[in-house]
Amino acid sequence: MELHILDGIPEAERGNGYGSCGLPQVLSSALKADIDPTGSQAAAMIVRSKTDHPKHGFPIGPCDSCKVLTKHYRLDFLTDDGK
Repeated sequence: MELHILDGIPEAERGNGYGSCGLPQVLSSALKADIDPTGSQAAAMIVRSKTDHPKHGFPIGPCDSCKVLTKHYRLDFLTDDGK
């Protein structure tokens, strides 16, 4: 089962790295395992190859594309970048 929800997002409204965030991958894995992710909690952070980078581990909210998934699956998104 794939996340066809992302296909319906107009190109102008798609987030950077459209579809390559961790959230679509995790949701796809859950759906393929017949696990309904609706109402689950989610969190995101910036990951850098150098762990001493000042932004490594910085909590962020969902990108524009992931906001659609967050709303569709009624996820409780625990992290926010203040935007």
